[in-house]
Amino acid sequence: MRRKTDQQALWNHPYFTLSFVNVLSNLGFSIVLTTMTTYTLSMGATLSLAGTIASLFSFAAMLVRPFGGYLFDRINKKTVYILSTMLMGLTVLGYSFAGSLPVLMVIRVVHGALFGVSTTAAMALVTHFIPRERTSEGLGYFNAGTLVGQAVGPVIGSALIASISFRTMYTLIALSMALPPLFFCLVRLPEDGTVQAPKEPFRLSRLIETRFLVFAIVGGLFSYYNGTTNSFVLSIGQERGIQNISLFFTVASVSLIVIRIVVGRAADRASLKVMVLSSLCITMLSMLLFAQAWTLPMCLAAALLKSIGQGMGHVTLQGEAMKRADAARTGVVASTMLLGSDIGNTLGPTVSGIIAQHSGYAAVCYSGMLLTGLIALLFYWHVRRNP
Repeated sequence: MRRKTDQQALWNHPYFTLSFVNVLSNLGFSIVLTTMTTYTLSMGATLSLAGTIASLFSFAAMLVRPFGGYLFDRINKKTVYILSTMLMGLTVLGYSFAGSLPVLMVIRVVHGALFGVSTTAAMALVTHFIPRERTSEGLGYFNAGTLVGQAVGPVIGSALIASISFRTMYTLIALSMALPPLFFCLVRLPEDGTVQAPKEPFRLSRLIETRFLVFAIVGGLFSYYNGTTNSFVLSIGQERGIQNISLFFTVASVSLIVIRIVVGRAADRASLKVMVLSSLCITMLSMLLFAQAWTLPMCLAAALLKSIGQGMGHVTLQGEAMKRADAARTGVVASTMLLGSDIGNTLGPTVSGIIAQHSGYAAVCYSGMLLTGLIALLFYWHVRRNP
């Protein structure tokens, strides 16, 4: 059973409620992310151990995400979302009482695992409240809210560290993340939201929706480039003597929010092939510009193009995947798409760091252009075979 097409308003009550809870969840996540290294160092960790503890979160989220999507499709969808989101918030409370670094590491793993389930459930669940013909538009607004929460979080986190204790801060964050999902208890699922996957023996192959593997690979490419720039842009600015290079992040964040809001409606109407191949070409142009960027304006232009390409590509691919998803497989489809982004964010800094060490930062961009071109050919071949 596919999600039905209807003419209901996009900004219906369940969609608004879920979007609001999503902003709060990502705001809390971002504050914790911003303050965790400082908190870990205050407990006596070395810089290398602090980095390891921080990475445990992402690693756990990536490992658990496919199982979260599988679980979402087989039991009450609303229950999975509410419980995972509330427990994710309450896990933050554990940071307040972590008396040792080993305990903190365990909490980071649990927090990351619940984050993987909650974010997968949120993406899958929200599509059941979006008119099918407006899926990309609805996901564009929803993901823009995610970015707003993550953009504001570091500012609030920095202010809180300077004014209150870590225990008080994490307690407040836990409450702000754990209580809002209760509002969703009053929301009634539409008919297609109650459809569950048929009961069958567990197989690892059921954790991934193979129909959308190419979509996930393309989405992972955008995250690969995003992870690379986030990790090395400050070092590039220092090496090339570019002042105020941190403005790169400001331009990239603001433009990405705007693009996700604006491009969704166009993605629902335009050709999938045109939208995605255009976004890949824009991304390649950004890489070329960044490879040659020795001035701040050139870096900012590269940031703008990066966000346009990433915003167009992610919104279009996620929207099309969720639009085509069977009602009983929305969780697995969402986890497949998000897993591609997880892997891209993980591989980007690692692979690019190796290339930069041996061949310089420009080589990182040129190799990225080659990779983008190959993935563009893969996508073109895929859509020709599967129109």
